Amino acid sequence: MAGIIESRKGNIQTTIEHLQKAARLDPKNLKILYALAEKLEQEAPQKNATQIKELFENILEQYPNNLPVLLEKIRTAGKCDKKTRLKKSLQKLDKLSENWPDQMQKQYREQQAGIATQYPHSGAPFST
Repeated sequence: MAGIIESRKGNIQTTIEHLQKAARLDPKNLKILYALAEKLEQEAPQKNATQIKELFENILEQYPNNLPVLLEKIRTAGKCDKKTRLKKSLQKLDKLSENWPDQMQKQYREQQAGIATQYPHSGAPFST
């Protein structure tokens, strides 16, 4: 609760401290872990890249097919220029996409093409 109040006041560092304490008390709470990752990225994405990655991996250990978290992991890996992490996450997403409806697969392939253009030497599994 204190983290929410501090967040609304714009106190990112205090919010992070409250969320870190909450995460220690309830390390399996998806909402707390996700909120902490968001605030760490808001504060300093490059500086906090390792901790953000660990939070997303912790969530994905509990919920391996959590698409929103996987997409966030991909987005932050791309943003922080973490090509190995980007490649691994995209490989997992590629496997999950096999069961998606045709329209979603089409949109995914379009996104793959965009990523391939931005990261041509990432070695990511693109089907374009």
